[in-house]
Amino acid sequence: MKKTAGILVAICLTLTACHTHEHDHEEHGEHSGQHHGGHVHEGENDEVISYTLWEDDIELFVEFAPFIAGKSNRIRILATNLNGFTALEGKLSLQIRGGKRIKATERSNGNFGTRLKIKEPGEYDLIFVMETEGVKRSFVLSGIPVAKDAHDVYHINYTGNDEKGTIIYEREKSWAQNFSVEEVKMRPVGDIIHGSGLIEPSSSDLTTIVAKSDGVINIRKKNMTSGTSVRRGELLFTVAGKGIVQDNLEMNYLKAQSNLDRAESTLSRKKKLLSDKIIGQKDYEQAENQYELAAAEYNNIKKLFSKGERRHLITNSADGFVSHLMVQEGQFVKAGQQLASILKTNKIQVKIDVSPRFRSLLPKVDDANFVNPYNNKAYRMDELDGRILSFGRMTSHEEGHYIPMYFEINNHPDLLPGAMIEAYLMTRSVQEKLTLPKSAILEEMGSYVVFVQKSGKTYEKQVVDIGSEDGKYVEILSGLFAGDRVVTEGSLQVKLASLNNTVDPHAGHVH
Repeated sequence: MKKTAGILVAICLTLTACHTHEHDHEEHGEHSGQHHGGHVHEGENDEVISYTLWEDDIELFVEFAPFIAGKSNRIRILATNLNGFTALEGKLSLQIRGGKRIKATERSNGNFGTRLKIKEPGEYDLIFVMETEGVKRSFVLSGIPVAKDAHDVYHINYTGNDEKGTIIYEREKSWAQNFSVEEVKMRPVGDIIHGSGLIEPSSSDLTTIVAKSDGVINIRKKNMTSGTSVRRGELLFTVAGKGIVQDNLEMNYLKAQSNLDRAESTLSRKKKLLSDKIIGQKDYEQAENQYELAAAEYNNIKKLFSKGERRHLITNSADGFVSHLMVQEGQFVKAGQQLASILKTNKIQVKIDVSPRFRSLLPKVDDANFVNPYNNKAYRMDELDGRILSFGRMTSHEEGHYIPMYFEINNHPDLLPGAMIEAYLMTRSVQEKLTLPKSAILEEMGSYVVFVQKSGKTYEKQVVDIGSEDGKYVEILSGLFAGDRVVTEGSLQVKLASLNNTVDPHAGHVH
């Protein structure tokens, strides 16, 4: 029966943090509690009761020895920030429902501890209040029994407490490593097409620099190679025509200048003849038109020179990097010849080859996950601000009899143009299936296994059957249920821990 704490309990608190191998003695010298490998010892009773509580992105792991009326009991709390799976900093307080709130001693590593003494046997609600960055969250343990004496401990039952997994992996270790636990959920899943392809420069972000005159190329950008970063307006090349007999830039300049002088002289003479009415207006306009053409040609060639130098200066038109350098120092180039391609850093294009048997599904594809085969990292299309461009309507020998499908995504350091890539193309979801992040699954002797969290520090290995995957999530056909909490990062560490230690399957249960 639940009782009002204000009437039935007297609380004696010594606010101390509890951690491995910590010793504490009460005022009269009674050995009151000790933590060995996660177990709390109270007098002669070495049983440990634990509860794991979740609220939003916070997990509290609470453990204590069975309560006996009139005896002080240590309570240990480990607080975890599930966003990143790190020790949670903040303030923690404890109260019996309706009673006085007691502050627990805070430790920098997310380890909290306090002592609680309840005078009368019965059932009580314990409320833990966690405050982080001014936000308070309450965690309630309902119906916690208090035995009347040490013998009565073996006749009471702690309902809703943690199951005891057979693998110990201390929470302090998981805080210090790349570790996370996620709840198994139902997710909408459509048809999935697995394919591979190539990352290419986006056609909208690729520009080509060409020579505007014949001559010998001089690379002005120091140590320029494919991949070199370039700035808008930066001088990259010069083309010099000096010393070349045929198609000499300087000769073209002199020719244009001569043509302009001749056209100017003709126009001046025609103007005088027009004023004397020796020629008509049509003849004058023809001479004026020839002068304008000669002037335009001369001014265009004049721009190819810098301060009297007989060189064509070639600058870059956009920030980015050199995708491909097509010439060498001292090479002779013709007007219009490609010198280099410049790729802007904003967008890249992904071409995925799809088997013709999936032709009917291509119009229904509305999402994709891209996997870098070199590091096995997967990226969602929306993470890369991507979009579907198009897909082929026919196969060809040049395409290897595959159907190409094109995507445009943001450039990413892990996704380099020219590299291979895998893709999982997904159609609109048609039904919900039980799924789990791919990182949670380990292959073991031909079977697939995961590690299910049973408490804040114990786990159980579970064999699962898997179905289709999309590069990030895998369909679970059997072995798990919605709501199970499974290790999604750090499965290998838990597996290694399983080789070194196990838990007595009967430990922690009250008999």
